[in-house]
Amino acid sequence: MESLQKQIFRHMHGIQTMQEIAEKSALMDLISDLHSFQKLRFLDTQQALYRNKNTNKTVMFWANQLYSLLSFTSSKLDPIEVMQKSLRFIPYEGQQVLVSLLHLKAICFELDFDLAQRLKHSELDAPSYQQAYATTNNYALRQKQIAAINALHQDMHYLTRIRGINFLLFLFKKPAVKLGMGELLRTIKIGYDAYLQLDNPDEFSQSLIFNETQVVHRYFQTSIPETPKV
Repeated sequence: MESLQKQIFRHMHGIQTMQEIAEKSALMDLISDLHSFQKLRFLDTQQALYRNKNTNKTVMFWANQLYSLLSFTSSKLDPIEVMQKSLRFIPYEGQQVLVSLLHLKAICFELDFDLAQRLKHSELDAPSYQQAYATTNNYALRQKQIAAINALHQDMHYLTRIRGINFLLFLFKKPAVKLGMGELLRTIKIGYDAYLQLDNPDEFSQSLIFNETQVVHRYFQTSIPETPKV
């Protein structure tokens, strides 16, 4: 079985490679516009959860994970080299969260890249987005995205049940900033704090995943299959 560290490096390398291809294809600005557009769509789809004070922060955490770029490092070091140095500070449970987070980010970027390729000669609006979404022919990848959302949810929920994790995140704050991993640590901390305030994490995830599955169903005009496992 592939180790957590190898999975982390594999996902990081994949994301870096896709971002380099997008930059060479002059698609990064369009992908950024897509993130803004899709974030509004997501919040509208999840409006019941978004308006709930108990789940609002967690919905925003998800909006930012699904529809934003992840900057691995602000230092001059190679991101993978930085991660190698950082992992000695990160407990097993935190590394599992990183695997799920990076896996989701890789899927999301691949989906966004496909959309951007189809929209590069069109104005971005609801009709053009829906047409691009439906013609990407990546229904299976959309299902993997739903499964990856569920996996990260499970890992974030489990993280909140581990004693001392909040203190470890605090201890890692200064080394993370020094290594250029401050943004990645903040992402985990925001998710941790958001999940801590949930009264019923499983009910939240069921609602969020059902709503997103409905979106996939509507755009592809297919029946809703059982949520796949990762």
